[in-house]
Amino acid sequence: MTVHAEPLSGRLLALMFAFLVAACGAEVAAAFDAPLVASQSGTLLMLSDGPVEGQSRAHTRSFIGIPYAAPPVGALRWKPPQPVVPWSDVLEATGKGVTCPQAPDSGLNTGPQSEDCLQLNVFAPAEPPATPLPVMVWLHGGANQIGSANTFIDRTALLGGATQPLRLHDGAAFRDFAEREVVVVTVNYRLGALGFLAHPALTAETGASGNYGLMDQQAALRWVQRNIAAFGGDPQKVTLFGQAAGATDICYQLLAENSDGLFDAAALQSGSCGSLRLPAAREAEADGRDWAAALGCEHDNLGCLRRLTAEQVAQVPLASRDELGALAVIDGHFLSEQPVHALRDGRFNQVPLIIGNDTSEGVASCAARQLAARVSRFTPVFLYSFARSAAYPELPAQFNALPSLDELWIWNVFSRLSPYAADDTNLSLQMRGYWTSLVDGDVNAAAQRWPRAEWPRYSRERESELVIDLALSVGEGLRTGCCE
Repeated sequence: MTVHAEPLSGRLLALMFAFLVAACGAEVAAAFDAPLVASQSGTLLMLSDGPVEGQSRAHTRSFIGIPYAAPPVGALRWKPPQPVVPWSDVLEATGKGVTCPQAPDSGLNTGPQSEDCLQLNVFAPAEPPATPLPVMVWLHGGANQIGSANTFIDRTALLGGATQPLRLHDGAAFRDFAEREVVVVTVNYRLGALGFLAHPALTAETGASGNYGLMDQQAALRWVQRNIAAFGGDPQKVTLFGQAAGATDICYQLLAENSDGLFDAAALQSGSCGSLRLPAAREAEADGRDWAAALGCEHDNLGCLRRLTAEQVAQVPLASRDELGALAVIDGHFLSEQPVHALRDGRFNQVPLIIGNDTSEGVASCAARQLAARVSRFTPVFLYSFARSAAYPELPAQFNALPSLDELWIWNVFSRLSPYAADDTNLSLQMRGYWTSLVDGDVNAAAQRWPRAEWPRYSRERESELVIDLALSVGEGLRTGCCE
C-alpha cells in the first residue's frame, strides 16, 4: 500500500480509512497488515491499524500510547497477544501514556495503571529523513514486576521548586545530539502475574502458559516491522536495548521461537540469562496453582481468575523463580530449552551484542562475562563496565547508590535535572554513539562527531572490555579474578 507523503487533515484521513474498510473489507485489512513503505510528514500518520496524531517539540515528533496488540482483558487475559482491531477515527497519541498493572507501592511515578496497556511510544525526527533511519527499541527494567515505558522523574522532589515531572525514557532526550539520527521506540508489556502466570488450566486452554510479557515484546517488535517506515525508520536496522530485567528479557528474545528478523542488534545493560536455570512448565504451573489459591481461586477455575480485578492480581506478586526475578518459563512454546544449552551451542539469534553492567554489580558482572564468553564464538560481542558515579550534590545519596546507573547517561537524564558538567555531556554523547552504531555490526563504525576510544571486540582469549568513565579506557581480563 502506498501512503501519501503530504499531510492530510485528521477528518479527511479518517474518512478515507473508513471508506476503504467499508468498500474493500478483508482485502484492505490484509493490505494494512503489510509493512508501510513511505515515511509521512507532519504529526498525523496513517499506520497499518489506523490514523494517529502525535505532537512535535524541538527536533522530535512524539507519539505516545499507540496500541500494538488488543487489550488483554476479559477472555484475553492470560492469552498470547492478539491483533488490534483497526480504527478509523484519529487516535490522539499525545498524552502521558499508561502503565501495566503492578504493585502500587513500587515507588515509581508512572502514568495511570490499566490492564489495557499493550501500547508503545515512538519518537521520530521532526521531518521525514531522506533515507530510512536505524531504530532503537527499549525494554524497561523492574524484575518484570514493576516498571513502565511511561516512568517520570519528579524534579520537584529532587531539586525543589515547582517543576514538571520529566519522562525518564524520553526518546527526544535520547535523540538529542546522538551520533546519528535514529527513531526510538519504548514498549509496555504485561508484568507480574498478568504477564508470567503459568497454570495447568491455562496450559490446557491454549497448550502453554507463562511468558505472556515476553510474547508482548515480540508482538511489539512485529509492530515495528510493519509500521516503523511511516516514522522514517528502517525495519532492517532495529537495535533492541534494555536494562536489568529488560536486558534479561532481550536474552530470552535471542533464544525465542520466531525471533529471527525482528531485530538486528541488541544491547544488554545489567542483565543476562546465560547462567540462569528456568523452571519447566510443570514446576511453574505448581507455583501458579499456589498463587491462584492464595487469591481464592482453587480447583483450576479460570472463570474465578478472570473475574479478579487487575488490582487484585497485582497485589499478590508471583514468587521470584530466580535471583534476578526474570519469571520466564521453559514452556515448550516460546522457550524450548535452558538458555545455557542454547547459548553454548549457538542456537540463538546471532546478532551483534553489547553486554555490560555497572562496576558495583558483582553478580551481574560475572553473569555478563559468562554470557560474553559463550556467545562470542558465534557473533560480535562488545563488553563494557560502567564506572562513572552519579555523585551530584543536587541528588539524594540513595539515588547515587542505585544499580544500572548507566541508563541515566544513555537516556540523557542529568541534563534535564540539573546543570550538566561538560565532561558528563561528552560521556553521554560517546555512549549513544557506540549504542547507535552497533546495528552496523561494529560499535566503532559510524562517523565520530565526538571522538571516542576504539572499543575492541570481545574474545575469550583476551577478554577485552571498555571501561566507561570520564576518561574511556580499555582493559583485559578485568573480571577474571573475582568471577573465577
